[in-house]
Amino acid sequence: MTTIQSILSRLTEVVSGTDKELYTEDELNKFATFYLDKWDENTSEDVIAESFTDFRWDTDRTCRRCSICGKLMREGYIDNEYGYVSLNEMADLTIDASKYGLGILKVEQVKDFKACQLSEIEDTELQAFLSRMYDKK
Repeated sequence: MTTIQSILSRLTEVVSGTDKELYTEDELNKFATFYLDKWDENTSEDVIAESFTDFRWDTDRTCRRCSICGKLMREGYIDNEYGYVSLNEMADLTIDASKYGLGILKVEQVKDFKACQLSEIEDTELQAFLSRMYDKK
């Protein structure tokens, strides 16, 4: 067994606080209450975060989780290789996918989005890959 506070604190930690930026306390409590009797203290943070996006799926305020930084987002790109990538992460990139041998990126847009930053990516190979598309002005 776990507590609502435990579920929410683990969610906040794994999504870097973006849950509190995008959703009200009441919305977050409804999520935690729904899973209260299904989880215990050993439930992973990633399971909690993915369950949150599933829980929000059929609502008017859906979200995705950035495949790079793990933050929740309401607007972003979907890429076959990396999954969901936040819009602001890619906003300054030259979006000419064929130039880099990539498939076409599908844009998903929802309002109220908090982005990850290229500098927050710990994987140096991924950072180098994304940096090569960055159009420095």
